[in-house]
Amino acid sequence: MSWGLSLGALVLAAVAFAPRAGALEPIEDHRDQWGLTASLGTEWDFAAPLARNVFGETFSPALEVGGTVAVTDTGDELTLRLRLLDSPGVWPMVLAGWRSYFGEDELKSFAAAELFGLTAPFWALGAHGGVGGQYDFSRSFGLFVEIGVGVAVGGVLYRSLDGNLGAQARF
Repeated sequence: MSWGLSLGALVLAAVAFAPRAGALEPIEDHRDQWGLTASLGTEWDFAAPLARNVFGETFSPALEVGGTVAVTDTGDELTLRLRLLDSPGVWPMVLAGWRSYFGEDELKSFAAAELFGLTAPFWALGAHGGVGGQYDFSRSFGLFVEIGVGVAVGGVLYRSLDGNLGAQARF
């Protein structure tokens, strides 16, 4: 038997037993996508006006809506969110930052680092960080849970601990 024939048979066997393209696992990351998020949650916050010796501590429900855009090959995202706290009255809060995902499967974890601004009834600017998990039913839709902490300074000294349960649709 010649070397050419043996090499040809080996190549033919490798091609015949190679995995098919359909057998590859789909990547459930967010690369090249933008998205919309909506979540319900709660926030425990403490606000102390700097000019007076008074403070307020509340446990408030929150509604949050936002948008995301993937900016890396692994699907990490820039985020922009509006959070409305019912504490008493509506306290609007704007959060903008970075969400980094860990994993390419349906179930993945993430960490978020954001700047935020509290706009009413007091103003304050600060930092917010969070961690969470997300389950993606497809590349287009997933559910997430997140916990976070924030600290801000302005017209008040503001500290918060929050938790959200939400959905993300991607396009």
